[in-house]
Amino acid sequence: AERSHGVTIDLAHKVVETATKVVTIVDAPGHADFVPRMIAGAMTADVGLLVVAATDFEAGFSSGGQTKEHALLLKSLGVHQVLVAVNKMDATAPEPYSRERFDTVASLIVDFLTETCKFAPDKVRVVPVSAFTGDNVARKLPGSPLRDSPAWGHPTAGPAGGLTLVEAMDAFKAPPRAFCKPLRILLSDVSPAGKGVSATGQVISGEVDVGQPLVARPSNDRSLVKQLMSSPEGAPLAFASAGDAVQLVLPELDPLRVSAGDVLCSLAPREGLERPLVPVARKFEARLTTLAALKVPLIKGAQVVLHVGLTEVAANVSKLVCLLNAAGQVARARPRALGPSSGAVVQVTCERAICVEPKPTQATAQGTAPGAARELAYGPFEALRRGGLLVDLCARPCELLRPKSGGGGG
Repeated sequence: AERSHGVTIDLAHKVVETATKVVTIVDAPGHADFVPRMIAGAMTADVGLLVVAATDFEAGFSSGGQTKEHALLLKSLGVHQVLVAVNKMDATAPEPYSRERFDTVASLIVDFLTETCKFAPDKVRVVPVSAFTGDNVARKLPGSPLRDSPAWGHPTAGPAGGLTLVEAMDAFKAPPRAFCKPLRILLSDVSPAGKGVSATGQVISGEVDVGQPLVARPSNDRSLVKQLMSSPEGAPLAFASAGDAVQLVLPELDPLRVSAGDVLCSLAPREGLERPLVPVARKFEARLTTLAALKVPLIKGAQVVLHVGLTEVAANVSKLVCLLNAAGQVARARPRALGPSSGAVVQVTCERAICVEPKPTQATAQGTAPGAARELAYGPFEALRRGGLLVDLCARPCELLRPKSGGGGG
């Protein structure tokens, strides 16, 4: 289906081994119609790999292009390291592997990533590649005029210059893992398996092992872990910890009540850890920043589709709480509307309960108005997407839904 359409539609996973790391690459869609899937893929990423074309870079980098949108999304979704692969270098003009063309593209993308998206300069790297010939993907680019380009690796990135794509991936540092936090497994896929389910996801924090009792939020259904495997390889595991991609067989869960975007938590909290279960709410306050591309002001009652990780739910902006200044302080209470590039706190009401743990993870919201299909704002927890809005659900849940007696706190 993807080949017939000529675009990537769904997520694909591939495991690659570098000199010092085992890297899971998530191929996410780049087309504007599939931005929610891109968000789902970026939610659990440690590093962003942004592929741009050297031949027609300006088309994707224009105000209506996807390059800028994806870069902003990466940053808002908590990704702090980015590697830019400038592809199609074998087809540049006036000659293949043109240093002038590469330096131009690298300068534009690095300036945008560091100045607009606020990536730290030492966390940004740029490498030239040709996917068609395989040059500089895994093997060196011999005798190239690009060899002395200061942009190859970005001049502030130290010894990154001259590296292949695989070497540049290996040079990034893995972020600290939340091993000592309560267990959170974000599910990316759920399918029937016998009388239960086979669930694939990533361990966001904590540890899980075979035989451990888990609860799925927000449904509060429970099951023991019958089997635990690595994903996507399928190798059996005795236990897994924060950062691992896993597949679990959970025989006591109903596949009709558990879906992608749900979160698995432990029913046996470790001593000294608070909040063993992720909070669940229908209504919450969220801090957001509207994008400069916002064309229609955001008002009370605006209908949105909220993308929280892999969860998609209809919602509305039920209250505009306050405007924020550049320092994050209250500038005006109860504004009538939010314009472009505005910071604010809003109240969001969803049609059903979702997991809303107050921590830096992101989402997006998409508007229901005709033609409105671009991000509106961004921030450090989840994001609303309504023709242009991402949100920071650095949220205070207004209506916490707690599990039935015996299910622990929420």
